[in-house]
Amino acid sequence: MVPCCLDCDSISIWDWIAEGPYPAAALKRISENYDKSEKSQATSALISSNYAGAAVAPLIIVPIIASNGWRNAFVWLGVGGFIILLAYYLVERPINSSQENGQARPKIEWKKIDHRVWAFVVIGLALNIITKGLETWMPVYFLQEQGINLKNLAWLVPLPVISGGIAAFISGFVMVHLFKKHERWMISIASFLTLVFMFGLFKSTSLVGVVIFDVLIYFVKSLAFTGIFSFIAQILSEKTYGSSIGIVNFGGQLGGFVGPLLIGWIVQAAGSYSAAFFGLVISALVAVIACLFIRKA
Repeated sequence: MVPCCLDCDSISIWDWIAEGPYPAAALKRISENYDKSEKSQATSALISSNYAGAAVAPLIIVPIIASNGWRNAFVWLGVGGFIILLAYYLVERPINSSQENGQARPKIEWKKIDHRVWAFVVIGLALNIITKGLETWMPVYFLQEQGINLKNLAWLVPLPVISGGIAAFISGFVMVHLFKKHERWMISIASFLTLVFMFGLFKSTSLVGVVIFDVLIYFVKSLAFTGIFSFIAQILSEKTYGSSIGIVNFGGQLGGFVGPLLIGWIVQAAGSYSAAFFGLVISALVAVIACLFIRKA
């Protein structure tokens, strides 16, 4: 059993290593191919694909597992990934284009990184802790502490993800058209609403309340998280964009890794799922506080 778990962990680590560079590389590509006026909306459209994938994945993977077993499901996912890789190579030819460039890669000058980038790292970290915490621990919390069995709402599972996808898709448009020259306020307001709705979810005692607050949380949380990347696309030069977006993406990835571990540690230390879930509320508060440091350069 232990060797099997270690194998799964090692495979997961390699999966994270392979997946991690993609967002930064894709967003860097957007910064090179789109005008400044279009970068925010193109960035939000790209990030919204994560939510679209999360909503569609169960519809694809469940029938495959039912007909071929879970082991073969991984094989089919690998085949699909190879097809995407081949299509991208044939269309974009990224290897040839990078070789033709022939320019030396500039080193990251840590002291010259825009100070707002570090605030974005903290916000992304805190918001992704909430995301993974809700995905892994929310059903257990409501079952143990509130007596609410979320399995009865299985058909409503895609709603929060769909809500988050919509918010991610429109965040660039909202930032450019409704918060022009006040972009940081969109991130701040969305982060504050995440805190408010997280507390509402924490105090919910009915299925209806859980669903409503969960959908609202995913919407405003996604608006704030995607807004970070859309804002960076506006304020940073192309020279520093790639390294800065990679640093911010690392914060988000770290939050996704730390979230479940942190909640599990709180449960073990406090012996209460309520304390663990309240930890997610505190994480939202951290995001709000970090927003105070998003000041004009």
